[in-house]
Amino acid sequence: MKFSIIFILFITFSTTTYCQTDSTQISSPLEKDVYASGGISFPYLPSEFKDFYDKGFNGNLGFGFSFDPGDFGYSSVYVTASFNRFNFNETSYRNSIKKQSLDTTINGGPVNVFIFTLNYKGSFSATKQSIAPYFVIGIGYMYLSSDPVTVNKREIFNIEGETLSTFTWSFGIGFEVPLIDKFTAYAQGESVIGVFDQTRQYFPVSIGLRVKV
Repeated sequence: MKFSIIFILFITFSTTTYCQTDSTQISSPLEKDVYASGGISFPYLPSEFKDFYDKGFNGNLGFGFSFDPGDFGYSSVYVTASFNRFNFNETSYRNSIKKQSLDTTINGGPVNVFIFTLNYKGSFSATKQSIAPYFVIGIGYMYLSSDPVTVNKREIFNIEGETLSTFTWSFGIGFEVPLIDKFTAYAQGESVIGVFDQTRQYFPVSIGLRVKV
């Protein structure tokens, strides 16, 4: 809750800083943007997540608004819907429980993560027409589902499947490169944290396209 309040205050303060204009001028409309990106996600916490699952993939869609540039850059506020999938690594799990015999069957499915996030981005470009680094912070909702892991003949090593949901927060950095007309390419890396009984954390790295609409 405290983080949410700080986040809202930060957006309000930063938007005011980035978008100050002469009171005698009429401010231009906000720019509407659509985001689409995809890439690789690296599992990190808890240790079982990191050790027993492969790096996965992510896909992201977003929509939001960016403000007029100020002296240091410009602000953007947007929402994203993201999907991440991490496949089970049977070899790693088999080695961890020391079951190499061929008659020991181990079955496990993927971990799927869905996230809806409200993001604030600060881009360091005074024109929106130059290569610009940026930072992005977000708060949102995470839904996670994982299939059970079963080991025949030795049920003691089974892991139950689960479905969990929680609030999440993220922080990332990236850079954007204007292309032609309304199109801007970007690359971004993030740390995404969801707080369950065991903290879930992973690092998505993605490249994408922002389109002015």
